[in-house]
Amino acid sequence: MGSFSSSSTGPSAGFARLKQLVKPIVGLILPIYFAALAFLENVLRIAGFRRRRRVLIDCFELFHYHHIRPVVDRLLTDPRLRVFLLESSRFARQVIRPDIAPHTQFVTSPRVRFIPFDLTISTDYGAPHWIPHRGFEIAAPHGGGMKANYNSPERLARYDALWVVGKRQRHNFSQSVASDAVLEDIGFIVTDQLVNNASDKTPVLRRLALDKQLPIVLYAPSYSDKPDLILMSEAILTTLHSQAQFNIIVKPHPLLLRPSMTGGTDFGKMLSRLTNERFKVVTATDVPIQEYMIVSDVLISDISSVVFEFLFLDRPILLQINSRAINYYSGQDYLNDILPAVSIFESAEQLAETLRSALENPKALSFERKRFVEREYFNVGRATDAAVESVYRHLQLPPLKGCNTSGAHRAMNCMRAASP
Repeated sequence: MGSFSSSSTGPSAGFARLKQLVKPIVGLILPIYFAALAFLENVLRIAGFRRRRRVLIDCFELFHYHHIRPVVDRLLTDPRLRVFLLESSRFARQVIRPDIAPHTQFVTSPRVRFIPFDLTISTDYGAPHWIPHRGFEIAAPHGGGMKANYNSPERLARYDALWVVGKRQRHNFSQSVASDAVLEDIGFIVTDQLVNNASDKTPVLRRLALDKQLPIVLYAPSYSDKPDLILMSEAILTTLHSQAQFNIIVKPHPLLLRPSMTGGTDFGKMLSRLTNERFKVVTATDVPIQEYMIVSDVLISDISSVVFEFLFLDRPILLQINSRAINYYSGQDYLNDILPAVSIFESAEQLAETLRSALENPKALSFERKRFVEREYFNVGRATDAAVESVYRHLQLPPLKGCNTSGAHRAMNCMRAASP
């Protein structure tokens, strides 16, 4: 009997050929479609109909969305806007609050090509340029620390405006963008809740069932695509696990839990063996790490942006760093900026004593922490306001009156304010 091969005649090959045939046809139809749509909208505008402005939010990871969510929540309360979230395999639907879900829409990759947007906000410096009509494009950083290595000219040049968290980031961005680029001094949006709601500890304490008599230590190791720069280790975890006088919350970067991304190390299995009533491991990304920061007395981390965010709470920070990380990240100067405000350790052997010292004297570096925040960051405590003002400015819409604060009834108040 002869052998049968489907390598060139199977369904996948047929679909690929069909795709190649359809692609140029879609390329011809889309300009006609958008021109007709624009004509229709102009006719309706002349007739007195007001079109809702379309805003697209593009996030690659759910935990990136937490950095922009305070802004999205505010926009969702404005009936003059339609807010779309670009659906991706990693971006789960549970990010949208149930009470305002009717005012937002998830949009799939095929459908998004046919929607003309007025404004796009991207948190990943990788704007979806395959979308034909993105409108005014804003890059919104999902961090501001040593891993802020997104400032390559080819990435930043894609945007009409870049939101900047602080002076160091502004300096680095200015070296990479065109001279006419718009850099907007917005601030660290995600830290507003740390400044304004730092006393709300109850939900996390109840969820994790922590011992209220013990101090809380948050360990938040970061990820690097270079495995030798990943500083979380079994020795560090074992040392923390042995500290009976503390509650330990471990909140690893999500990519650390994928052995294929860590050079084969299975940190997930390692953490599951250590979990007990004092050693809590949080792997879900639906709750932002800032909620765990609020309850913590001290932070232990490495190259993560959370080091810079935790400064806003003015509590001790232990920074794990070694010669490899120093050599790799020294060019961006974020590391040199932060050193005076943190306690340094390199190995598991140094960790226990450094941790005890920090908790015995939590105000030791308070002056340096406060000075860093005041000197470095824009709009401390009101970065969300600055970002929302930016959105309305670029949409050429006046902000809704009385809608610049958060609260349970703000959505209804904002809608009343916008009603004719």
